Amino acid sequence: MTPYTYQQEQLQEEVDEGRSEDDGQGMPALESSFAGILSINRIVQTANYSHFLPLSNSQGNQVKVIVDYSTISPSIIGQPINAILEIHSVDNQSLVKTSSFSDPIIANDTGTIQLATTLTDKTLTDVIAIITFSDDSKLVPISDPTHLLLRFGESSSLSS
Repeated sequence: MTPYTYQQEQLQEEVDEGRSEDDGQGMPALESSFAGILSINRIVQTANYSHFLPLSNSQGNQVKVIVDYSTISPSIIGQPINAILEIHSVDNQSLVKTSSFSDPIIANDTGTIQLATTLTDKTLTDVIAIITFSDDSKLVPISDPTHLLLRFGESSSLSS
């Protein structure tokens, strides 16, 4: 599977394709927990790997995303930052789980981070992962969110 980074409109089209045309249901606006807070883009991010796979050594299914980032604001280099991974159900857009680093990381000029979480709900087959960099308190976003549609049992990589 080729990895996809979605904007909200693209997610709507993808979800609508899986529904019958006469069901009358649209996809509710997908919003991260940062809705309403002004974002100052200080980091640009690109997902380079993702998967939604069963764990082999324990119960549950793992969502894992590896993200490359670059700082576009020199003032952030050397400062503590965090990254947040939100998992939403494709079916009803509800927030399933949120995870982040327990302790902030120090921003470099460029870097790679890994975010992962385990989902115990075996009924989830498609999820939307939203990755956002934030300040160290996890309250103020410092990047635009990246949306990824993940299908159970599949992995994707941007490497050629």
